[in-house]
Amino acid sequence: MIKKILSVIFIGILAFGITGCDVKFGSMNYEDYNIEDIGEIVNLSNKSKDKEISLDLKEDAKNINSIDIKMDSGSIEFKSGDVNSIEVIAKGNKESIKSDIKNGKLIIENREKKMSDISAETEITVTIPKNFNKDINVSIGAGVAIFKDISLNKLDLYNGVGLTVINKEVSSTEINISQGVGGIFVVMNKTNNINISQEVGQILFYPKEINNKIDIENKIGDLRIGYLKENNPKINYKIRLGKENKYIKQDENALEKGEIKARVNIGNLEIGTMSKEEFEEAGFVNFNMDYIKMMNEILEE
Repeated sequence: MIKKILSVIFIGILAFGITGCDVKFGSMNYEDYNIEDIGEIVNLSNKSKDKEISLDLKEDAKNINSIDIKMDSGSIEFKSGDVNSIEVIAKGNKESIKSDIKNGKLIIENREKKMSDISAETEITVTIPKNFNKDINVSIGAGVAIFKDISLNKLDLYNGVGLTVINKEVSSTEINISQGVGGIFVVMNKTNNINISQEVGQILFYPKEINNKIDIENKIGDLRIGYLKENNPKINYKIRLGKENKYIKQDENALEKGEIKARVNIGNLEIGTMSKEEFEEAGFVNFNMDYIKMMNEILEE
């Protein structure tokens, strides 16, 4: 599966038209395409009605200080609900999924016995209270990670190969995303400290309000950042293209309410403002839907 994903990622990058380094600034025109639709495309849970439930766990949220999930492969979705507990539903190989609670940490592990067992059959859905405000750590070898309508203190995510989707109503004091190959799609109402790093693929980052520092690196691929101008009158850009350790644009006069630091070694980088109407549409410029659909089909195999 991983080889197939890598080949599709490569095709997707070629489709982006990456021939070198390019940077663009200014107003961005967004197509009417919603991040929720992306979530539905990569959300495998709707396609798993016949799969066996391998874990059904419910724990009082008062007893949980953090959540730690490690998966060889598969899909995971975090969402909020009108609950006072942490609820985990896992589908897939029952023998490969384990759970435990140690010193207030909820631990979920999906470990396959041998490499040939790796597939995207494991699906985990985690429902947490609306104001969980604690730490979540997720590590995935290959697969899909979706975060919707949750409030956290800190999110640490590693995804080796696959897709990461964060929607508007996710709030966190700190978000750290590290991904090897794939796509990262983020639409947020309000950001604090965010660090995103990817080796190869596409990153689309779309904040409504920037309060602190945003640091994004895409070594090979497309990086697009759009933000709502009326909520962010003074943003300090620091842009770096290529492997040289210097930034080609910096507004020394900007008040540092927010700062965007963006780096691309090989590929295209675009930063622009948008109107309130464009933000409500939550669309992306030049979004490659065929690429995402191909990725999803492979992850389902």
